[in-house]
Amino acid sequence: MVPFVDMRRSFLIAGSLGAALVGTLACGDDGGGDMNPPQESVSDGTTDRFGIVDLSVAAGTGVAGFDGAALADRWTVRHDRLLVAVGTFRFTAADGAEVTHEASGVVDLLQASSPALLAAVNVPVGSAEVGFSLPVATSRFSAIGSTSAADLELMASNGYSIYIEGTITRKDGMTCTGDAPPVCTPAPEVRFRWGVPVGLDIDDCPTLALGEGDMIEQVLTLTGDRWFRTDFADDAEPTLRAQWIANADTDRDGETTLEELERLPAGTLLRSDLGYDLRRAAPIAVTTARDFVEAQVRMMARDAFAGCKTVSAL
Repeated sequence: MVPFVDMRRSFLIAGSLGAALVGTLACGDDGGGDMNPPQESVSDGTTDRFGIVDLSVAAGTGVAGFDGAALADRWTVRHDRLLVAVGTFRFTAADGAEVTHEASGVVDLLQASSPALLAAVNVPVGSAEVGFSLPVATSRFSAIGSTSAADLELMASNGYSIYIEGTITRKDGMTCTGDAPPVCTPAPEVRFRWGVPVGLDIDDCPTLALGEGDMIEQVLTLTGDRWFRTDFADDAEPTLRAQWIANADTDRDGETTLEELERLPAGTLLRSDLGYDLRRAAPIAVTTARDFVEAQVRMMARDAFAGCKTVSAL
């Protein structure tokens, strides 16, 4: 088995992930041997040859929230909790040998404005395909960085992979239903607390190229803007809206729940005349408003390492 080193360090190696990315991993020409050989070191006959991948996790765009100027409908967004369970990181060489690191922990993204180091992993020199998972948390998981014991317990006891909690506020905010004309009631603040009980596996990420002694920083960057986007595109400057969260509060109690979202057709709440596109590039079929949240969570996971292409349920 290829060894790995998992060591906490008091500093992060600066560097650009983009400079470490190369083309897709070429297929070997070993004559069609075992596709899953035992893990073994890449060696020159006398010395094992490795590079080091520093794995860390960091908060990206919108994790804390947005002011009203950032959203097309002028709602202000505040995230009070944004928790993510991180699982297995995989590095697969051309001959099929695999090095893994089991993070098995919960990250509080509100406390991760600077990257939190997960591990320094020895990876054999050459090209390595990258993949990772955001599984549902269990009692075996630990708190990473500044994650509190209460947040760890919340994730583990409910089996969440991601938990999102916050509010949208607007002084003249309304909750509206219908459109001919809409029936609206005042709603200056609407809360949301959404736990996603679906683990995700992300693959087809850009290949790393490691030389002997290389040290590469691989940062898992998780954003908080996806559920406010109007589509599933990779636009650098997406349109953001939050009115749909207010409108989904069908019982007018000041909180929009996943149960309410599950009962609402996505096309009725997220209308095309407001710029919503629920089909193009969607990772799952979006039938209900809850499907929209879960689809955007998948996009958040896929985007965590720039260039990954595949996200699927564990």
